[in-house]
Amino acid sequence: MSVRRFKTFLLAQPLVIMLIFSMSCDGISTKGPVSSCASSTAVIQVLDSGMKLICGCSEPGNLVYTHGAQFTCTVSAGTTAEFIYSGIQQPHSVSITGVISFPERTPDSSNLNQVDAIPLNSSGHFTFSDAVTGTGGTFIVL
Repeated sequence: MSVRRFKTFLLAQPLVIMLIFSMSCDGISTKGPVSSCASSTAVIQVLDSGMKLICGCSEPGNLVYTHGAQFTCTVSAGTTAEFIYSGIQQPHSVSITGVISFPERTPDSSNLNQVDAIPLNSSGHFTFSDAVTGTGGTFIVL
């Protein structure tokens, strides 16, 4: 490879990496690590071993629920629930009942920071689960 081509290659790498991380797949966008929630947002991290309730629910945050565990997330109507697929080694498929516009998602495990945002605009109980781990729970929307 010539020096000129090598320099062009080095200069193009950041652009290519930025392009890859800014792409979305099947309605799933990318986002960096989350440790706190924006107003009217609830965040749940999908893990290979279960799920972690990060924040945004009336229930305490930073709790990990392992294979098959069920938990509750109480929020106000108008809250957006975010499922973050971060650090996973296998595809996951999270589904939510009662939210007609939300199909199951199977993110590509090579993109470690994908997020799926679901608006919870109507009051009610909406169950969610990950088909891989069986972990899930209920959104109680007030």
